[in-house]
Amino acid sequence: MSYETNRDISFQELNIKSHDHRFNCHHVIQRVDRKKGLVPRNFPIDNKSNLCPLLIEEHEKLNEIINTNKFFRRNISTRVYLANMALNRELDLVPDRLYLSDPKDMMRKH
Repeated sequence: MSYETNRDISFQELNIKSHDHRFNCHHVIQRVDRKKGLVPRNFPIDNKSNLCPLLIEEHEKLNEIINTNKFFRRNISTRVYLANMALNRELDLVPDRLYLSDPKDMMRKH
């Protein structure tokens, strides 16, 4: 199925009208992840299981969290967890210090 079809199904499953302009669709695993070898080359990026309808504000916040921390960019399981938090509108529970710093730095002894 096409991205648009899968997107519409993802929206319908959450009882969201696919033309509701307050929402857009987040790819939990992105094309760049496939290029970097984080997932198999045949991973279905546009499959409905990889699409997460989010309020635009939540989507922007999720992308900010992921893009400001290289650990999150490389760690698929953490990104799946964060996407679920975004879906449940719980991203405000993620402390800023968690995504504005590198987890390796937190583990170092001073």
